Amino acid sequence: MIRLGTLIKWTVFLAMMSSVYLILPELNRRRIISPFAGQIAFLIFMASYLFLERRFGDRRSRAETVETPEQIQNRIDILTQQLLAEPKESWKLYHERGTLMISTEDWQGAVDDFSKSLEQCREWETTARRYRGVALTELNRHEDAIDDLSFAIEHLIENFRPQYQQQDREDLGDCLLRRAECHIALNHHDSAKQDLRLMLPFLNEDGLALRSLHLANCHRDSGDIDSAIAEARNAIAIYKKCQASPETLETVYVFLGKHLSEAKQYDEAIAAFSHAIDLNRENEGSAEDLDALLAWRVNMSHYTGQLEAGRQDIKEMLERNPSDNFARSWRAMINSEAGDDKAAADEWLDLLNNSPDDERLLVNCAVVLAGAHDEKVRDGRKSLELANRLVELHKDPNWQSQGCLANAYSELGDFQNAIAAAERSLELAPDDEKPRRLRRLQDFRHGKPFRCESINQNN
Repeated sequence: MIRLGTLIKWTVFLAMMSSVYLILPELNRRRIISPFAGQIAFLIFMASYLFLERRFGDRRSRAETVETPEQIQNRIDILTQQLLAEPKESWKLYHERGTLMISTEDWQGAVDDFSKSLEQCREWETTARRYRGVALTELNRHEDAIDDLSFAIEHLIENFRPQYQQQDREDLGDCLLRRAECHIALNHHDSAKQDLRLMLPFLNEDGLALRSLHLANCHRDSGDIDSAIAEARNAIAIYKKCQASPETLETVYVFLGKHLSEAKQYDEAIAAFSHAIDLNRENEGSAEDLDALLAWRVNMSHYTGQLEAGRQDIKEMLERNPSDNFARSWRAMINSEAGDDKAAADEWLDLLNNSPDDERLLVNCAVVLAGAHDEKVRDGRKSLELANRLVELHKDPNWQSQGCLANAYSELGDFQNAIAAAERSLELAPDDEKPRRLRRLQDFRHGKPFRCESINQNN
């Protein structure tokens, strides 16, 4: 349905064109008006059209022209004062303040203002519901956001404006992208993929990269990790082509690294995290972010047996923060992998003094005390104490805590209790863990105590 404002605007535009190409030349030829008067008439028509375009066009937010946070806040304060005066057309003020609140990420304030604007007048409904949909997305109100964004998408398509072709295309692409985000959050992967396909013609390069990242999430959640990795690589290629910021590239390399890690492609994951680390260093990123990246690389190095590389990353982390318990725990893990069970046990026991309920520390320490190859390190009673602490932390039986109980009992020679705990661990274990639990149970039935293998296979 064509809106009244749009009809008036185009009527004036057609009248202006008719005057220029048909009426004014004929009047001038018959000497009814002078050429100068014709030029004045043309200027009047042009001014009228520009006025109507500003009055009836799909209003853009003043936030697009207000740049600094101070200017935005000042404008919000002015609008708030004007609204307190209760003007006749307060819906326009609510609409403008709502768009400014989008800029300040006051999502709830934006939702409230656009809702008040729409209660009073629906002349700018498409824009209002598009912006409200953005704010609702940020508030994780995904179903409400889908409703607003769907309305905006339908009306942007229906009222596509040739004079704003590029802007409308970008708005439509953004709406489809936002709606896809909502579908992903609600696990509506087929709907998300449909939106991501529809948005393809409306995107610039940055939008294309975001589309690939969303597709990666869809594929991952659907269990297609290889396609997810391919889309993540595609996003990196697009960002490199459009010379995206180092911060953006760093984020996407981390995204790729996590997907590669999930696919157990650890060497490639190390390469991805190394790219992210290099970008962080070059851009002088925060030490906190750098340590998080190093921790990911340590984890991957551990899986691939690159223990010395892991040690170097841990050393760097501890040089910045000697009390980094996460780095210290990883140092113990690396020592255990390298066969230095005493150093590993001492480190974990020291960490437990400060964090007695840390489940990861309890598991690792209980394992190494029960199964260290150095008999001087093994301490079955202490291992059993830690395993029982794990059991206390869980209201319901847990396969890891039951496994630790079984290991400790086997070190103490109590194979009856070791077998019982191992059977419970086998029953509760996830499918990919059951073969290892079964081998452990069979060892205990043959009177063979637990001994550490790789730390990844011990817990």
